[in-house]
Amino acid sequence: MNKKEYHFNRYIKLIFTLMDGEETYEFELDTSFIDIETKVSLSTNIEKDDHAIYSNKASITIYNLPLKIKNELLENTPVTITAGYLDLPETQGVIYNGIIENVSESSDGVTSRTQIQCSEANDEFQKLKYIISIKKTQVKASEVLKRISEHSKLEFEIQKLGIDLIYTRARTYNGTLKQIIQSIARDTNSHAFISRRKIFFLDNKEPVLDELICDIEKVKNITETDTGYSIDMIFDHRMEPNYNLSIKYEGNRFKKSLEGIYKIIRVEHDLSALNNSFTSKIELEDSLKSIQTKEKNENYPKEIKIEI
Repeated sequence: MNKKEYHFNRYIKLIFTLMDGEETYEFELDTSFIDIETKVSLSTNIEKDDHAIYSNKASITIYNLPLKIKNELLENTPVTITAGYLDLPETQGVIYNGIIENVSESSDGVTSRTQIQCSEANDEFQKLKYIISIKKTQVKASEVLKRISEHSKLEFEIQKLGIDLIYTRARTYNGTLKQIIQSIARDTNSHAFISRRKIFFLDNKEPVLDELICDIEKVKNITETDTGYSIDMIFDHRMEPNYNLSIKYEGNRFKKSLEGIYKIIRVEHDLSALNNSFTSKIELEDSLKSIQTKEKNENYPKEIKIEI
């Protein structure tokens, strides 16, 4: 596909799941009749705690939204963001599932702006406390996770645990769902993360879901980082953390070449037809560079004591 085709027919669709009495229904807004901007930030566990789980964020701005619709957008309303290019179905896809955390309004007297802040799972991660008592012996960790999933709004997908730990004596997990998932991931040598309101568990030795092939026509720039590479590209809905990206890009004297398979650790989608922005920025981890950077940071002195 020619790169120029990606500059036309940009498309964003929002789907809100609303309540009508005890029934739910879906309400859709898209850029065919209303102006929408959105920024989606997706990341994996790359910070201080190797078992940290992040609730991915999205911000949405809707221009001149009718008051009747505004009044329906309440806290914890489920929202789905789909984006791509019209007439090119293969470029369209869901990039975010979450819930509304906050809605605010602003206006310059001519144009009103409805700003919506979303999180992927903070309603479950932060606001509920769990007490999980394992009283039976010979219970597997996978069975414990299955029981937790029966009481959560979030889906669980256990692809493969590093160790399907067998509890040989009583054990209690006490805390938020996020804290408990972190603990079980640590106990089972697993990599846990959330994507589209689904919690995944992978073996630490195989911490990716699948492999994606990079569309070279979309690449705008590649820069080197301490732990890998950063790629600026035309929007690609497929980009998502916890996948490997296979890339073979031949640069020139102005652009860096890159070839290999790298793990995607962070993605930021910035979508706005008004500001002529429809881009994705992805961060890739080079395992060797990441280890070297970690060792360098660990060897850096944390304290210097001088006596005179």
